[in-house]
Amino acid sequence: PRDTTQTSILTNLWRAHVNNDIDKAFFYADELIKLGVDLDHIPAEYSGYQRMGITYSYIDDYEKSNEFYRKGLQLSIERDDSSCIAVMHLNIAVNHNIKNDSLGYAGCQGLISSVYFNKGQYQLSLEYALEAMNTYQKYDHYRAKRGEVESMTKISRNYLQMNDTVLAIDYIKKSISIHRE
Repeated sequence: PRDTTQTSILTNLWRAHVNNDIDKAFFYADELIKLGVDLDHIPAEYSGYQRMGITYSYIDDYEKSNEFYRKGLQLSIERDDSSCIAVMHLNIAVNHNIKNDSLGYAGCQGLISSVYFNKGQYQLSLEYALEAMNTYQKYDHYRAKRGEVESMTKISRNYLQMNDTVLAIDYIKKSISIHRE
């Protein structure tokens, strides 16, 4: 019978074929999406979008890959599922990194930082915000400067939550200075 137990079966079939028969991997990912839509089962649909994104990345079609990751991300946001949101951002970040799109990668790191901050995991949030800031600082570009300021603000918020007001104020002052420039 067509029911939600097929989610793990289709996922395992996808896993068994992604490295040796890409067409079948696409088929099983698509079946996961269809199963999720037909049964109104978000985990199956989400899993299908993620598997489809991974499969497209295997054939170096990162734009199409990110398109499916964004669909999975939208479902995750609608469900308010922080871990799925973080995973989709991480997948998108990996694609940006593979394409050597450092600013895109840094943007994803900043988003992951926000997810951890909202979950109260300030140390992890801080680490991602610092990594994003360090990447942005390598470029002299408006988008990079804006990202650097946003990262510094996130760093400051994390330090504030971790009761380190000296560093929190230091990063806010730095971000204001850059913003004025």
